[in-house]
Amino acid sequence: INQVKARINQGGDMFWNWRSGPTYEVPKNSGRNSLFTASVWTGGVDNTGQLKASALRYKSSGESYWPGPFNLNTGLPQSDICSYYDKLYKVNKSDVETFVKWFNTGKQDQLNGTNNQAKLFPNYQIPEIILEWPAHGRNYSPYFEDQYLAPFFDNNDDGIYNPLDGDYPKFAFDGMEDCNTPGANYLYGDQTIWRVFNDKGNVNTEIGGLSPGIEYRVQSYGYNTANEIAYFTFHNYQIINRSTYTLNDFHVGGMVDSDLGNAQDDYVGCDVERGIGYCYNGDNNDESNGGSIGYGSNPPAIGVDFFQGPFQDPDQKDNKISNDPFEWENNNANPYTKNTIGFDDNVIDNERLGLTNFLYISGDGGTVRAFPKNGIQVHYFLKSKWRDGTQLVYGGSGYIGDASADKDTPTRHMYPDSSDTANWSSFGKKPNGPWSEVTAGNTPFDRRFCYSSGPITLLPGAINSFTIGFPWARASSGGPEESLQKMKEADDIAQKMFDNCF
Repeated sequence: INQVKARINQGGDMFWNWRSGPTYEVPKNSGRNSLFTASVWTGGVDNTGQLKASALRYKSSGESYWPGPFNLNTGLPQSDICSYYDKLYKVNKSDVETFVKWFNTGKQDQLNGTNNQAKLFPNYQIPEIILEWPAHGRNYSPYFEDQYLAPFFDNNDDGIYNPLDGDYPKFAFDGMEDCNTPGANYLYGDQTIWRVFNDKGNVNTEIGGLSPGIEYRVQSYGYNTANEIAYFTFHNYQIINRSTYTLNDFHVGGMVDSDLGNAQDDYVGCDVERGIGYCYNGDNNDESNGGSIGYGSNPPAIGVDFFQGPFQDPDQKDNKISNDPFEWENNNANPYTKNTIGFDDNVIDNERLGLTNFLYISGDGGTVRAFPKNGIQVHYFLKSKWRDGTQLVYGGSGYIGDASADKDTPTRHMYPDSSDTANWSSFGKKPNGPWSEVTAGNTPFDRRFCYSSGPITLLPGAINSFTIGFPWARASSGGPEESLQKMKEADDIAQKMFDNCF
């Protein structure tokens, strides 16, 4: 629908076919990909101290996510549910808009005795996606899925989805949607792809251990605009704790393998104030390499941003924007308006977290900074800890055993450059100068990273939601640093959209 051609998979990963490689083409039809893959990682601890985590890497060991919702009678998914929901539901806002106009014209015809519907909409047929929209789960033996799945507008308020009654997939056409209220449930974008999946449909073979028991209702969407937003994609996750236990210290996030054109010359970093993890080129010429087509000179930059992070735990306060570390620790304050929503707005308990953790993942499998091997290590990474449980520290490689790192300055964001002006990431301590891949003296190469938001608490049956997006921009001059700055400015435009509910 816009300037991105992105492959969406049914499950916890996106943008790639594990048999044949990436499809995150920007601009679309250019043959150049800006991402290789992105996948969901979650983890938390129940009240007995048992860790529950799910994550995908490259499916080299197996799976962590399966299609479909839970059977509410058994508390588990089942194989025939997985088969039934192994599909994607793609719908265009314009098609729904046309349907609404067609239906309302017909209603007016009935009232006025006119025949405008046939004149204005000759040979109109309701699109199949509207007729088959998965508004309801199957509530009969042996399935017993949730009665309400994909969001829909209930024209006659009878609780039953029926397009012949004027019901439709729930895009908001009146500009009155409230996207920052817990429980808000709309479709967004000019085109969206909706699906439902879970983390309990089978054995968690990708990382082993126990899965949290989460049902994911996800939409991936884009806007057909004339500005920078046409080069973005957005992905909204509604998560439901279908287990019988509370999930404490719960973090949501994921892994991104960026591969910006040629994967062999990339850098990564983050902007703490904006809440963006990003990838940019390590030099001014992104050459083609093997099967990957490079972007050439002045290559672009791409990021991932929690445009709407998860709702933080309620505390009966309107949490404040503050530069005071005491307020961060004791009153859930935050210094950055661009990395949060709902703070200091005179509304109680509508605060959303932003990017709270960012960690580079080493390609060297033999180090503590390489991919986590199990659920415990996944949870560590989501909290900016290495595989051995040590906290990320500022400088060098970020590992406490590195002589070039400052072992006395723990932090939550790797390679922030100079973006953390309030020293929020480093718990109020001012670090020794900017920290980036450039200052660390790294050689550009293939890069991947972990990003997350948390901690939050998920009670049994609790619902939370978050939206990530992938901002992209390319400067016409000035090299990769100028593209990086342009991407951040484009991200600011998108963040204002989210702050104002589009």
